[in-house]
Amino acid sequence: MTHEEWLAATIGVDSQRAAAIKVGVPQSTISRQLARRKLDAELVVSLARAYGVPAGQALIDTGYLEPADLRGVGVQQALGRATNHQLLEEIMRRTDPDAVRIFDGPADADVITPRFGAKDEDDDQPLPMAARRLDAPSPGEALYDHLDGLGEESQIPPGED
Repeated sequence: MTHEEWLAATIGVDSQRAAAIKVGVPQSTISRQLARRKLDAELVVSLARAYGVPAGQALIDTGYLEPADLRGVGVQQALGRATNHQLLEEIMRRTDPDAVRIFDGPADADVITPRFGAKDEDDDQPLPMAARRLDAPSPGEALYDHLDGLGEESQIPPGED
């Protein structure tokens, strides 16, 4: 897409003069850049924002960026700004309430769906512990329960025992 085509598609029925007023530049700036057959990246971003077009997409459409330049941009920053509550909400959104099936999507090879108590089709051995439901507490849970009660006597204020 040429810059002139991009501009026409972006501003629609507006004139170049109206677009220039909307972004706060002289109309001659747009005309001069179109005469060179290339709008400056800054002007592309200003026009995109003024007309509700994502600036990243506008820069791709005008050849300033490739789609790969925008992949994953901001994910690390967004994760760093997210509260613990927001992170946990997203995890819960991606899992089912009973955590039987993990991650969104139809049941297929990319979705972890344990078959509790089932046997592997290729083997007569039961599935590994991670894929089986346990009726009794795990060794870690039992140890935690045991250790949880230890040391309570040291937390009683003197004279109250």
